[in-house]
Amino acid sequence: MTEAVLDATKQDLQLLGDERRSQLGLLGLQVRPLSVGSEQSEKWKITSLITANDKVEYFEATSEYGTLYFGKWSDGHIGWRWQEEGGGGPITIPYSFDGNGQLLIGLRKEMRDNLGGERLCAIGGFKDPGETNEAAQAREAMEECDMDTAKAIPSHAPPFISNRNYFIGDANEDEGIHPFFLEIPSAWLVSKGSETYALQAGKIDPETIKNQQSVVFLPWQRAINETVDGIARAGIATLVADVFPPIPDANKYPHIVM
Repeated sequence: MTEAVLDATKQDLQLLGDERRSQLGLLGLQVRPLSVGSEQSEKWKITSLITANDKVEYFEATSEYGTLYFGKWSDGHIGWRWQEEGGGGPITIPYSFDGNGQLLIGLRKEMRDNLGGERLCAIGGFKDPGETNEAAQAREAMEECDMDTAKAIPSHAPPFISNRNYFIGDANEDEGIHPFFLEIPSAWLVSKGSETYALQAGKIDPETIKNQQSVVFLPWQRAINETVDGIARAGIATLVADVFPPIPDANKYPHIVM
């Protein structure tokens, strides 16, 4: 926010109520509420509670996307936590089988500066305000890969939280990551060598194959080992547990048997 303009006028101050401060164990500390934003950046409302020696005990920044907190939590953890406005979002795990019946997982190649560069990641993202998981799943897959995933099926498992220390979410309230699974016919895949596959041109949408080529299919064990995306790993594990029976048909799924 280098271009942000600090606006601390009384009209813009948002005070944290005594009840909220009492819950946080911060009652009696000095309140320093700020409004930060500019025409070029999103508007954030920021409240910090500080002690007399300028040590920050609590920090809260809210925008239309959610709220970022810093403080000491009831579980004893001290650090940052994020509560997404929509409560989470969906991921899509495309899957298929090679000629030997081995399970293949589709992951998207994308640039992730926070992960060190180009990585294999799950398709998906956060829900927009008021959006359903089904609608968000279809929108994200189309935006990221130009893939029509209308036939994707939701997991039977409850949603999961991708980072237990950082994200705030309650699966009982349907918050968290919602996995969806889409089976791709093996005839739609073309081998790229080294047990790596891609979608054949024209099998889904010939006009948008460039983005579809960002999705690569790998044997499921290799996909788990090669992605550094924890959400992708959890999605693959959920797929194996959710889609396949406890004792798979050895003729249909010979490589799923552990």
